[in-house]
Amino acid sequence: MYLKYFWHEKFTRIIIDYQNETITTINNSGYIFNSENLKLIEFHLSTKDHRNPLYDFGYTKLYSHDGKEIIITSLILNYSNIENILDGVKKIKKLDEVIYLP
Repeated sequence: MYLKYFWHEKFTRIIIDYQNETITTINNSGYIFNSENLKLIEFHLSTKDHRNPLYDFGYTKLYSHDGKEIIITSLILNYSNIENILDGVKKIKKLDEVIYLP
């Protein structure tokens, strides 16, 4: 699981600007997400006990109004870092025992 998450994030960097409430993704093409162009944020979280090695695996999926989607895994962003910003954006938490990347 770790290798799959690592490979997904290999060339991705995230910049969070808490003052301006923006999330910038840097990969093959940089894209800035903010409350004006985001329509939904999904947090995919594990329900496993914290002693289980798969507990920390999860991801956040951002959906923009223009159809762009990006997945940010827990290897580079803990969902709690963006849970309380972007107040105008709908947020959903989806829970499962083990979180696999789509």
